[in-house]
Amino acid sequence: MRTKFLLTFVLALLSVVVMAQPVTITPPEAHIELGESVTLTASGALYYTWSPSTGLSTVEGPVTVATPAVTTTYTCSGYGPGAESVVNGDFSQGNYGFTSSYEYNSNLWNEGTYYVDYDASLHHENFHGLGHGGSGNFMIVNGATTPGTNVWTEEITVVPNTYYAFSTWVCTIGGSASQVALLQFSINGEQIGEIFSAPAEQNTWEQFYELWYSGTSTSATITILNQNTGGDGNDFGLDDISFCELVLLGAPECTVYVGSMSATATADDMEFCIGESTTLHALPSGGSGSYTYSWTPANTLDNPHAQHPVATPTETTTYTCLVSDGLNTQEVSVTIIVHPNGEKLMEESICEGDAFEFFGEMLDQPGVYEHHLLTHFGCDSLVRLVLSVDEYQTVPVVYQYECYEYGTQPEWYWDKTGITYHEDTVDEILLDDPAGGCPVLHRLDLKFHEEYFHEQNKVACNSFYWPINGETYTESQDYVEVTYHNEFGDKVCDSTYVLHLEINTYETNELDYEGCDYMVWNNDTITESGPYERTFVNQQGCDSIVTMHVNLDYTPHPAAIRPLDPENVAPHWVVTATEFQINSYDYTVEDLNPESSWDSVVWTCDEAPRWMLEPYGEHKENCKVFALNHVNDTVWLTARIFNGCTEEGITQRYWLVCSFYGVEENGPSTGSGTLSVMPNPNNGQMTLDFEHLTGNVDLKVYDMRGVQVDHVQTFNSSDRNSMPYDMQGRPDGIYLFVMSGREGTVVQKVIINR
Repeated sequence: MRTKFLLTFVLALLSVVVMAQPVTITPPEAHIELGESVTLTASGALYYTWSPSTGLSTVEGPVTVATPAVTTTYTCSGYGPGAESVVNGDFSQGNYGFTSSYEYNSNLWNEGTYYVDYDASLHHENFHGLGHGGSGNFMIVNGATTPGTNVWTEEITVVPNTYYAFSTWVCTIGGSASQVALLQFSINGEQIGEIFSAPAEQNTWEQFYELWYSGTSTSATITILNQNTGGDGNDFGLDDISFCELVLLGAPECTVYVGSMSATATADDMEFCIGESTTLHALPSGGSGSYTYSWTPANTLDNPHAQHPVATPTETTTYTCLVSDGLNTQEVSVTIIVHPNGEKLMEESICEGDAFEFFGEMLDQPGVYEHHLLTHFGCDSLVRLVLSVDEYQTVPVVYQYECYEYGTQPEWYWDKTGITYHEDTVDEILLDDPAGGCPVLHRLDLKFHEEYFHEQNKVACNSFYWPINGETYTESQDYVEVTYHNEFGDKVCDSTYVLHLEINTYETNELDYEGCDYMVWNNDTITESGPYERTFVNQQGCDSIVTMHVNLDYTPHPAAIRPLDPENVAPHWVVTATEFQINSYDYTVEDLNPESSWDSVVWTCDEAPRWMLEPYGEHKENCKVFALNHVNDTVWLTARIFNGCTEEGITQRYWLVCSFYGVEENGPSTGSGTLSVMPNPNNGQMTLDFEHLTGNVDLKVYDMRGVQVDHVQTFNSSDRNSMPYDMQGRPDGIYLFVMSGREGTVVQKVIINR
C-alpha cells in the first residue's frame, strides 16, 4: 500500500481528466554550496517518483528536498490516469457489465435486492437519492442482512507489474447515521483500503479511492461487499466505479550544481558578415582549477574541446559550453549574430525613347545590369536590374478562377473594364499609367467552374457501404458529404453528394420439429434428424434465414420372432425320466427398420401356460422362456413393440411347442416321502422339512439352466425331520431342490428373492 500523501493525489486523479500541460520541475536547475539544500517541486501530473534517490528527502510525491554532495541531475517521472477499464461504471447501460449476489428487482422493499435507475424514491418510499452529480443511472441497493454478500463484481484484464487506481462514489439513501453501509473493497480476494462508511446524510456522495499494484497478476477481480447486517437503514447507492492504469506523462530533469565554481562565455566579435570568423572564450573561476570544456554545436568550431575555439558560423548561432572542474559542471553560452550578404533583383520597363537611371548610369537598352554596394552592417550587397523596353507596359495576366454553386448563374466583376462577366472570357484593356509611364496592358483569363452536385436514392439490406466517404451505414437516414471535386486553378471547388438511404434488415428464426419417419418442409421431404436451413425473402426484400431443428423417430417394422440359437430353430424342451432337467430357449424380435428406437417390448403368451418369461436387453427385445412344471403346452408367444411412433404398439407372434415327461414336482419316484420349503419364496435362508424321508438323505440343487449348483450328502434323520439351509450367496432366481431318501425322490421349486 502507498503512503497517505499518494492516496490524496489519487483522489484528484479519479475526479479530473489528465492534465494537458507537460510535467515540469521548479526550479529547472539550482546552484548550492556543499551542505546546503534546495526544495524541488514537480507539477503537471498526479503521482511522482524521483531518481536517483541519493541526497533526496523522499522519492515519492510532488515535493522533495535535495541535499547532494556533488552536482547531480534528478529525474521526476510524473504519472496520470490512462484509459478506463470498467465496462459500465456509470451504469448508463443499465444492469450490464458486472455480476452481483444480490437479486435484481425494481421492488426494493426486501433486503439483498438492487436496481439500476436514476431516482431511488421510485423503488422504495423511504429511499431518497439521485445519481452522482444529480442525474444519470446509479446502483440502488437495499443492504443484505448476511455479511460478506457480493454487491458488485467485475473481472478486468491487467498488465503485470503496473499500478492501477480504483475509485467509486457512495451515498446513503435510507436510514440513520448509525445504520450506514460499511463497504469492503477487495481485488483478487485481498482487501484494499480500510472499511468505508457510507455518508451519514442521505443523498450525499463521498468517494472511496485506493492504489493497487498488479504484481504478477494478469487479471483483477474487483469485489464490493457490505459488512453491515442491520436490516433497517443499511441502504446505499454506488456510482462512477473506475479502474484506470497509471501511465507516464513526462520525465523532466533538474540539475543541482554543488560548489563555488562559476563561468562566463564571450567572443571577440559578437556580430559580423557571413564567411568571417571569431574566437570564443570560456572563462571559469573558482572550483578545483582543473577545467575541461565541451562546446556545442561543434560542426562550425575548429576544436570543440578548446577553451578558446575559432567559430565560423553560417547563420546566427548560440554556442553552449559545459565547463567542469571535476566536481562541478556549469553551462554557459554566447550568441554570434551572422548577417548574410545582400542581393536584390529589380525588374523595370521603360517606353521606347526613355532612359532608366541605374546608380548614375542612364540605360535605354534592354538587358541585365549589376551594381555592388555595402549593407549598413558592411556586408556585400548585389543589385541586379532586368530592364525591358516596350511600346507599352505589360503586367502579368490576371488568371481568375471562380467556383459557383450548382444551379446558379456565375458572375465576376473586373474593375479594369467595369464589366460583370457570366461566362469564360479572355479580355484585355490598355490603360494609362497613373505614374505617367508607358500605357499598361491589362489582360484577363477568366474561367468558371460549377460545383458538382449528385443525389442518390438507395435501398439496402442490413448495411450499405458508401464509396464516396468509405463509410458503412446501418440506419435509414439522409447523409450529406461535401468533398473536393478537383483543384481549379488557385481554388478548390466543392462537390456535394446526397444519399437518401433506406436500410432493411434480414431476419433469422429457429424452429423445432419432432415427428415420426419424415417431414415435408418447403416441398422437401426430410427423413433424417438434424438441423436444416432455408433462406426466404421477407417483405422488405431481405434474406430471412430459418433453421429447422428436426428430431425424427421411426416406426418399428418387426419381421419375426426368432430363436437366438441358430442350431435349435424348433421350440422344444425335453425332461428325461432319469435326471430332472429344466431347459430354456432365448428369443429375439428382428426389426427390419434399423433407424427405429424402441421404448419397450412387452412379452406375453396368448394363453397363460405354466411357463416363466424373463425379458432382457436394453429395450426388452430378448426373452428367455423357462418351463417351470411338468407340463405339455402349445401356445403363441407374443411380443408387443412400443415407441413414440406407435402408441398402441406393433405385435409379432411365434408358435411354441413344449413336451415334458418324467418326474412331477413334489411327487416321489418311489415311496411316499414329501419335501416342503419354508418360507418360499425366501431371501436365501430357509428350512427344509422332509418328514417322511428317513435314513440317509441326498439333496441336489439345480438352477434354471439345469446346472447343479449344490450337493448335500448322507445325513441321518432318525432324530430329526427338518434342517436349515442357506443358498450361500447364490443370485436371485428359481431353483429346483431334488431330495432322495429311502422312501424315494421328491422335487420342489424354490424362489430366491432378496
